[in-house]
Amino acid sequence: MLSTNFINTFFRYLLSGGTAVSIQFTVLILLMENVPKINATVAATIAFSIGCVVNYNIQYYWTFKVTGSHKRFFTRYISVTLGTLGLNSSVFWYFHECVHLSYLFSQFFSSGIVFIVNFLINNFFTFKMPAPESV
Repeated sequence: MLSTNFINTFFRYLLSGGTAVSIQFTVLILLMENVPKINATVAATIAFSIGCVVNYNIQYYWTFKVTGSHKRFFTRYISVTLGTLGLNSSVFWYFHECVHLSYLFSQFFSSGIVFIVNFLINNFFTFKMPAPESV
């Protein structure tokens, strides 16, 4: 069974991730509709990156409620984010260029996959508090 803490964290992650994805989609739409000849994968990468900057602060302070050095958690977050940026860009590219879905549907599928991967990695690695040292 899943613990109550895990479920509560997941729901906070869902809300905070929803906020970040809303920002990501807004930036993506703005770029695609207002920047002539921008490559869709480049626009999706820029939008993902901006959403991640906002997401870190929400994750740190509210979702996982961690305390401690930003150096520790932000370094981990950036490492995970670079990996999931690659995943997001690859999945987006596949759906947009190979399956020929619109950029919005391509980003929708990419975001769903990245959401699950990110939650699991962030919960069990990125924002995991170190175990107290025993004396």
